Amino acid sequence: MKDTEMAETDPAAISALRKKLWSVQAWQYQLDENFFSASGMMGTSNGDNGKPVHFVDEFTKTDSGDKCVITLILDLTGDGESGDDQTEGRDEAILFDYFEITLDQFKKSVKNRGRMSERRTVMKFRSYAKEAIGRWKGQTIEELMMLTGAGISFDYRYDGRARPNGGIKRLAFGADITAPSSKRKVFPGAVTATSGLAVGDKMSWDVLVTARTKAERARMPGVRYKGGTKWSVVMSLEQGRDLRQDSDYQAAIQNAGLRGPTNPAFTGMFADVDGLMLFQHPKVPNTLGTTVKYGSGGLVDGAQALMFGTKALAFAKVGEDIWYEGEENRGEQIVYKNSTMLGMLKPVAKSQWEDETDQDFAMMSIYSAAAPS
Repeated sequence: MKDTEMAETDPAAISALRKKLWSVQAWQYQLDENFFSASGMMGTSNGDNGKPVHFVDEFTKTDSGDKCVITLILDLTGDGESGDDQTEGRDEAILFDYFEITLDQFKKSVKNRGRMSERRTVMKFRSYAKEAIGRWKGQTIEELMMLTGAGISFDYRYDGRARPNGGIKRLAFGADITAPSSKRKVFPGAVTATSGLAVGDKMSWDVLVTARTKAERARMPGVRYKGGTKWSVVMSLEQGRDLRQDSDYQAAIQNAGLRGPTNPAFTGMFADVDGLMLFQHPKVPNTLGTTVKYGSGGLVDGAQALMFGTKALAFAKVGEDIWYEGEENRGEQIVYKNSTMLGMLKPVAKSQWEDETDQDFAMMSIYSAAAPS
């Protein structure tokens, strides 16, 4: 047996470089599986500033040391000068906020069920482990990002079920989750709260137009594309169904002459019309898994669609992943573990256009009834 083959199957003999390669491969599986990266909604680095999800991959020097932060530059509001007027002494300070993103280790380990004496089997299991961990991380991280954007505690799953006790409930950045701010909520018609929703208050084109108008009036920054501004709306499968059945939406699509996406920077949307890029996803927060629902009697199933502007959400991954291989039960079982240092945050800032109140910077929640099919 060659030494190189022995190193491939003996956890103690695996080089640091090879472990780093496997960590990178596991992370790539995560990116492929995660809705926000696969759709193009998440940036690729700290310098990619124009996406709905801002990706932070480095520390920033601040007055209190190196921090993992997202920086928001607020609009200038003062008048300028004209003609020969002097600008000295009339300078307007650039206002910006930066928000520290809390980081925590996010880990997952797997192991085989019993003895694996065949070296080819060991190598194959390692490949399965990389893919399984990467896909699990992608699916889990996208759910946590949905919950963070919606302002829902990690104590719950996306469908309202209570989450079993475990490490996810103890992630440090979960303590930074904030509920949707007062002026970042939209409901159908005259409804003002989830308790007022009736079965007929479904997702519609009218609701989306209302949300877009509200976002524009609040100067909620959208994604700039070909001289225009766009917002991404991610709705539940049931909200997407109800929207497609809405006659006003059907007319809007027909009049616009659009049947699908027109922005090559984003993929997976089912429509791109009137400044709204429309997506649907099964992990958008909903009530299908809980007995605590919407409506005056708590009996109306519903969902909370999320409308993203630019930097609506921040996702941080700093440093390299750690890949560990070891043995348990006197070598009977091989264990693979992957650890990532990450964090996420929904920025909340004072809105100059809404009486200096604290509002979600670029996230709007759209609530509607959404009955199961």
